[in-house]
Amino acid sequence: MDIVYKFVNNVLIIDISENDGKLSIDDVSIFIKEILKINEGKSNRIAFDMTKKEYLNSSGLGELIKVKDHLFDEGIELVLINPTARVESLLSMVGVDQFFHIASSEDTL
Repeated sequence: MDIVYKFVNNVLIIDISENDGKLSIDDVSIFIKEILKINEGKSNRIAFDMTKKEYLNSSGLGELIKVKDHLFDEGIELVLINPTARVESLLSMVGVDQFFHIASSEDTL
């Protein structure tokens, strides 16, 4: 699995590309393991750059919540960077918008 990432201010930032309504093209459990492997305990915050993600379908939303829950269990906060209006609207509509920390840019992490 090729995950595009970088570290900014000691926060792992994962680039979430627009491929379809899902969060990852692979199984979400594999995606989580890869993220944790990249992080290697370096940060207690991981951010998803959602700038390019035009929408999430129900599978993608479920994956996002599963990642959030798993990272929380590991003592890691998940931050969403600049989600598109459609994604933010979906989070609000299903009532999980308060469940996620949302940052307007990498600079505000």
